Amino acid sequence: MQLAYEIDYLLLRQTAPFNGEWEVSTFSHNALGNFRSDVNVGLTLRWGKALAKSFGRLSNHFGHVGNTVSQGKVHSVSAYARMQVGYRFNDLTIDGNVPYVSEVELNHQKVSAEVGATYHYSGGTVTWSYNFYNKEYQTDNEAWHGYGLLQFRWGM
Repeated sequence: MQLAYEIDYLLLRQTAPFNGEWEVSTFSHNALGNFRSDVNVGLTLRWGKALAKSFGRLSNHFGHVGNTVSQGKVHSVSAYARMQVGYRFNDLTIDGNVPYVSEVELNHQKVSAEVGATYHYSGGTVTWSYNFYNKEYQTDNEAWHGYGLLQFRWGM
């Protein structure tokens, strides 16, 4: 069983050049379960148009940008950067019950960042992001890892 909760809190939103807006918000993503349990907090910076219509729709789920489909019929572009820190209590994929003696030790401290851009159109969104994060287990030879994501979503 896995339960997760995400919340975003807007700190500041102001007008910006080129008929745009910029905003600063904070977020918390917490999960509890036998698969993975962790607590995370972070900061999000966004720039674009009609930011209020897509606020709170970015997600911290690994490999998933979130539901960024705009509620309006607005053609707009937004860019964002997110940073987060957290603590992972357990991760079944790394320190789970296996039929052999595992030498893998979980790295409990989490640090990650993401940069991305979203294009909203009348039927959905196209989002690109690049995500990087610190190693998930202590004996990993690489200190940092990253992946790119291209997501297409359309509304009904």
